[in-house]
Amino acid sequence: MARRAILATTAAALAALALPAASTAGGWATVGLETLPAGVGAGDTWVAEATILQHGRTPLEGVKPRVLIDDGQGGSRAFAAAPTSEPGVYRADVVFPQAGSWRVSVDDGFSLTHSFGEFQIGAAGGATAAGGGVPVWAAIGLSLMAGGVASALVALGGRRRGSAARPAPAEG
Repeated sequence: MARRAILATTAAALAALALPAASTAGGWATVGLETLPAGVGAGDTWVAEATILQHGRTPLEGVKPRVLIDDGQGGSRAFAAAPTSEPGVYRADVVFPQAGSWRVSVDDGFSLTHSFGEFQIGAAGGATAAGGGVPVWAAIGLSLMAGGVASALVALGGRRRGSAARPAPAEG
């Protein structure tokens, strides 16, 4: 009887230890921005609308994402994004304090910070990708493609575990 109690206690302890690991396993998300700060000048408000999808598919609710801007010279700012009426969509009002080159990223509030490139913010508006950079449509496409690749890798990894060939039974 004592042996059963020890086994039950050990099993319960192992299960309790496994729960935190299981709750964080496979936790990742993709982020897409409705627009990038094209045409936004210093002091103007850019309404950044981010769609956050868990595993690139399911709208992620209940997170606290932030839009981050950084001028690479210590001038970084974070803007909290609030949920909209649409599941998985969050909105932040972003203001670039001065003209110059700014990196834009989104902390999804779940697993990662996603970079959207560097933009030249002008004094009178007219933001463009720094140095000619990547067109907005290409930046969005690359972000979505990265999420698709990650999703495919996770799916392939899951299939390999259960798809090992089993030997045929011996005939005799």
